[in-house]
Amino acid sequence: NSMIHVDGTLSASGTQPNPVTFMPMPGSTQWSGITNGLVPSTVSLAFVNVSNAYTALNVGSWTTLNVGNCTFNNCDIGVNIWPAPWAPNPTMQITNTTFTETPNNGLGISFDSYSDILLAGNSLTGPLYYGRIKGTGIYLNGSSPRMVGNTIQGFRNALVCLSGSSPVLENVDGPGN
Repeated sequence: NSMIHVDGTLSASGTQPNPVTFMPMPGSTQWSGITNGLVPSTVSLAFVNVSNAYTALNVGSWTTLNVGNCTFNNCDIGVNIWPAPWAPNPTMQITNTTFTETPNNGLGISFDSYSDILLAGNSLTGPLYYGRIKGTGIYLNGSSPRMVGNTIQGFRNALVCLSGSSPVLENVDGPGN
């Protein structure tokens, strides 16, 4: 159950041939992932691989978030954004990131009551669990992100919109969603 807890700034920047890797401690099968507390924080990940986490990235809606060219593999939840009524509305974006093999009822990306986010060029591939397609690619609860050029496949539910969610699906200079 080890985790990286961010109350400040986490900046991890690898390269395509040499990504930064976050994974469980030796001898463990899963870990708790990257999370933050109740203070405004900044999480910036570029060319980072996160694997075998319960929730790879679990941050509050007051977090400035920039995730690009990353891979989330074999995580129960890839990215989870949870709400705060006093959130200062920071910028959030997840771009050119791959989510694969979410186990069990896996969940690629989840937003709860937060909308100021860009999802662009991401690829989400769902779980095949005991021969059945399960899980949800993107789960929105009262959230309306801007979505451009994402591929969501192999999930029981590609996109779930609850509580007034109204995602903006765009096709700008390239393939749509």
